[in-house]
Amino acid sequence: MTLNERFSKSPAQHESRSEVERDRDRLVHSAAIRRLGGKSQIMTAPSGDYFRTRLTHSLECAQIGRAIATRVADAHADACVEDVGDFATAVEIGCLAHDVGHAPFGHNGEQALDKCMVDFEAGRFEGNAHTFRVLTLLEPKRWDDARERWLGLDLTRASLRATMKYTARETPEMVGSTAHPKFGVTMSPDDAEVYDWVWDVAPGVEAEVSVAAQIVDTADDIAYAVHDVEDGIWARMIPIDELVDDNEFVRAALWPGLRGQRLHGTEQKLFDNRANMDDAISRLVETIESEEWLRMSSARHVMPRIARAGLKTWGAQLIERFIDACVVGGSFQRLPVERAQELAVLKQLAWIYMIDRTDLAAMKHGQRRIVRELFEAYWERPQMLPDWHEHLALDIVARGENDKTLIDGTRNRARIVCDHIAGLTDRACAAEHARMFGSEIPYVLLD
Repeated sequence: MTLNERFSKSPAQHESRSEVERDRDRLVHSAAIRRLGGKSQIMTAPSGDYFRTRLTHSLECAQIGRAIATRVADAHADACVEDVGDFATAVEIGCLAHDVGHAPFGHNGEQALDKCMVDFEAGRFEGNAHTFRVLTLLEPKRWDDARERWLGLDLTRASLRATMKYTARETPEMVGSTAHPKFGVTMSPDDAEVYDWVWDVAPGVEAEVSVAAQIVDTADDIAYAVHDVEDGIWARMIPIDELVDDNEFVRAALWPGLRGQRLHGTEQKLFDNRANMDDAISRLVETIESEEWLRMSSARHVMPRIARAGLKTWGAQLIERFIDACVVGGSFQRLPVERAQELAVLKQLAWIYMIDRTDLAAMKHGQRRIVRELFEAYWERPQMLPDWHEHLALDIVARGENDKTLIDGTRNRARIVCDHIAGLTDRACAAEHARMFGSEIPYVLLD
């Protein structure tokens, strides 16, 4: 077994690019990456030329991940990290790909799709597991004649391991769980087959998360915590000046969501008491070198250039602060307690003031309704799916069954419907719903 091997067993290409670099190029040119430009990060996409989308977030995450991985790789120049020749590029791929499986409308859409799958007793929808499915099955790049199945982008083991922040397998018990479980691969036989190959494990065995994927996870946390707060300040949604001024109302609002959090991967409490949170806020405030930009950003309707520059500088300083904390002695480590506390405060600011807002409740309800009604409509008439006949033909060829099996098979049909909706951008999802339910007048072709 080598990490540069592909599931298709296609031979390595003797060219100027490494196998991992070929993976990155395949990913960059994929439709799955392009679709991220139309999927929300926090602000609805598109919502102006400043706010992040899933695509820009993934690019920023990749820069942070590569910076961390390069420091680690440089410190181990005499040996390959995890036997990956181009470790930094493998991490970059993991960062670029980590969101390609996310549903339209952000986490709101993910929850809606998950509920549909549970209600139809067809499994669960989890964005990370769907990312694996996109990369290894759904993205139309490589067809395997022998297996009579698609292989997605047919990436190397090294790249696929870097994308898997979660390695748990979906289980039947998860279907009845009220919690939203995190897992890296669905119960689909197609997905399980590739998972077993990626990790070189026996069926049913779970693998350990790679160092590359741990770096991807940390880079993702850093990117969305810092940049979501940056977007929130820019949009006048996060009252950063009140946080700096020690506003008790703001701090009291933050505490309930922080007090039960655990240090990553442990049972250790992240905050022992409210004083820990106050100290973390104080440390963040101390990183603001000049409050001039902060006051200007809050006092004016249009943020002047000096305020925008100050905001960007602060964000860059925070990113460097977190990167420095997770590379110690040339080795990667999860963020230590104090930095993890600071990151948690930033995330909670974004959650309270940008995500969990009462004035967005109606819009979120509408988004969930769109997803639900699309799912039910495609379930009732799967022939409306663009690729339905191809799915049907593949099922007959692969399993030798009649056309009723797939149409009547709850799990198969629901997963195919789920795959289609998850691949839509925010705008495409809304437009498809409008056409299907008559709120958009269709063009009529006349002869």
